[in-house]
Amino acid sequence: MKITNRCIAPISLAAFFLFSPWTQALEIFVSPTGKKEAAGTAANPTTLRDAIAKTSQILKESGLPEKGLTITLQSGIYPYTEPFILNEEFKGTAQAPITIRAEAGGEVTFDGRADISHPEDFRPVTDPEERKRLAPKAADQIRVITLSDPALIHRLSEKMMLSLNYDDLGFLPAVFPNKGYAKLATTPVSEEISPPGVPRSAMNYGVRAAHKPYIEPGRQQGWMGSLAEPRGAQAAIEIGEESMAGSWLQWEYELKRDNTRNAMVGFYEAVWKLSSIPVYAVNAHRKTLHLSRTFAYGFGWLNKDRGGQPFRIFGLLPELDQPGEWFFDPKTRRLFVYPPKRITADSKIGLPVASGFITLNHTEHVRILGLNVRHAGAGTVYHLNGGQHNLIAGCTIHSSTARGLSIRGRHNGVSGCDLYDLDAHVSLNGLQTAHISTYENTDSRSVENGQLIPGGNYVINCHFYQKKFVHEKINISISGVGQIFKNNLVHNSIGQAMMVRGNDHRIERNEFFNIGYEEGDGGAIYSGNDLTGYGTVYRHNFFHHLMRTPGKHGRAGIHLDDFQSGATCIGNIFYKSCTMGIYMNGGAGNTLIGNVFLEGHTGAFNRGNWGRKAYMQYLDIQQNPSSKYAGIKEDYVGRAEKVVGKQGWNKSPWVEKYPLFQKVMNDDGEYGRLWPIYCTFKNNMYYGNVKNETVLAAYPDSVRKKTILENDIQLVPSDFVDYENLNLAFATCPQGIDPIPFSSIGLYLDEYRLSMPNKNHYRMAVKSFFSGDRSYEKNRPVKQFDSATLIETGPREVNR
Repeated sequence: MKITNRCIAPISLAAFFLFSPWTQALEIFVSPTGKKEAAGTAANPTTLRDAIAKTSQILKESGLPEKGLTITLQSGIYPYTEPFILNEEFKGTAQAPITIRAEAGGEVTFDGRADISHPEDFRPVTDPEERKRLAPKAADQIRVITLSDPALIHRLSEKMMLSLNYDDLGFLPAVFPNKGYAKLATTPVSEEISPPGVPRSAMNYGVRAAHKPYIEPGRQQGWMGSLAEPRGAQAAIEIGEESMAGSWLQWEYELKRDNTRNAMVGFYEAVWKLSSIPVYAVNAHRKTLHLSRTFAYGFGWLNKDRGGQPFRIFGLLPELDQPGEWFFDPKTRRLFVYPPKRITADSKIGLPVASGFITLNHTEHVRILGLNVRHAGAGTVYHLNGGQHNLIAGCTIHSSTARGLSIRGRHNGVSGCDLYDLDAHVSLNGLQTAHISTYENTDSRSVENGQLIPGGNYVINCHFYQKKFVHEKINISISGVGQIFKNNLVHNSIGQAMMVRGNDHRIERNEFFNIGYEEGDGGAIYSGNDLTGYGTVYRHNFFHHLMRTPGKHGRAGIHLDDFQSGATCIGNIFYKSCTMGIYMNGGAGNTLIGNVFLEGHTGAFNRGNWGRKAYMQYLDIQQNPSSKYAGIKEDYVGRAEKVVGKQGWNKSPWVEKYPLFQKVMNDDGEYGRLWPIYCTFKNNMYYGNVKNETVLAAYPDSVRKKTILENDIQLVPSDFVDYENLNLAFATCPQGIDPIPFSSIGLYLDEYRLSMPNKNHYRMAVKSFFSGDRSYEKNRPVKQFDSATLIETGPREVNR
């Protein structure tokens, strides 16, 4: 409908909104105290929900004003519980966007927390039966209340791993042990049940529970037990039992009473796998934990030489023994807390209950600027569900048991945002989600008219870290085709921070440090198990102080695992990057040019150890329709064909776009595509490493002949502008090397990022902390660095 200069019947919207003639921009004002019936002016603001509803009506009935539409939020805290949804009528243009923004110079925070209405009703625990359940040393400090708020009861009953807030500080449920991990004895008291568990006689590297031939009849592949039908081992605690605040009898009682409210979290299945399963039961007489399911590689695969089986248990009332911890009993609606300070009538004690925040359903040119969101309890804070050219900028998302951002569609993005203390941080996808599963291939990269369709979605100039959520890794997922992750700062994560799948992504000028300090294996960035993964470029990123977890496997900055193929790594800098800068576990068609490796163990490393085994597995699949390898991780070629089609590397769009992919996959002999063939290593630079050279391990001559390795370059500190102060720009570029824009790596100030941490300050602080500590030593001292607090409290640069 053509826009004209008139009121819109029947609701007289001209009286509702403040705007110039229809050819001008329309502006609606919102405040925390706004009223639904208000005019929407600066002096008489409305609510955000009503502003969105009225805007929707305008767009449906009269279309977009010529110069766009803006909803301006006045400063303050906005409580909310339900998400705000913008549907596909919200279509702006580049010249006339639809904008939801904080007022200039203001601070707008949406808070999804519900507070307990009468905190003074918390009382000491006096009931004898309840006191029997408490740790004796903490019983007098614990306070309890019976909840009546349905929203709080629902959230607490629905999920256990929540963050209870005292004023503005969040705390996780009661945990054992209070610091670090306990360890399970690697010899079980009672074995895992098989099937579907792996029998000990077959338990070796790469054998996974519930795969052929260990699938129980009538069960889906991958089923390994549950609380209803526990299949796990009964295990003793080898290390940490002395840290129990409660007794074995108390633990046994709690799990008999309710075994659905606990989570055993840790790296007990594999050093790279952060798992969470409930404990089925405790036997106090035998002092054992009965686990609800089998382990992925079989119980005890992580023996002492591999670091043991570390775990924590959240959610046991007898372990409520530290200030801030809490426990909710859904049977009685009783909330037990160990308050970090005295509770009064003015105390603010609450819980994230909101679901999500804003969903953009196939919108276009919608901008959300400068809004802060905290205490989302579920869902996704910003869900960009399709559409194009939408932007989230200058926002903060934190302290939420939710995903921060999910981005689909085309040319949608995030700029200048801070994300911390989240269950997951960002999922950056394309038109369709690309994912390759161990059990079932569900990859669906979008192809139209014979062309791979890039998403072009982006995350730029954002800051990712964890502070209080010590049980969760940073979780950044990139998939599909053609996404961009650029100029971001990522740090303070117990395990690998980024997972990359798909094609043609650009991961550039990012800074990664202090990542993987509880995890073994993996990397700051991980990509694995995809023969089709061509076109992704990792360029000019800075990885530093990735310190090896004592007693565990080594790690890398970029980890290309399990035959991951087709990656290009150019001009990245690795300083104390654990054991390796770039680790390739057998992938073909990878290209590494001009990367800098400093003070690690090994820089660039590719291995051919698994080529023969993978080839024999491939032959078994071809010759045996019921092969135990068919359809699982080891079916590398078959899983690739599920993405590209039968011999899809010889067909459009793959053959035109990735000729190297075709060359690799058509080399199908014994020393062909399942070996690290047709890789290029050129002009990579080394200083201060144990091995100052590119390492190609277990390469047969026939594979080595298909590899280009040229011109490893030896550096010295004077080659850099200021090596001691981590200014790693080249003083003079080595011959044949393109400059690395070191000063442009990481965050920068712009219209959306008005302040940022001082790079020199935090880089030198972490360097000083780990001074003299070699990042790659397996038995290095246990030292963990809190880079979140360092950056939050350190000096900042401000956009003036």
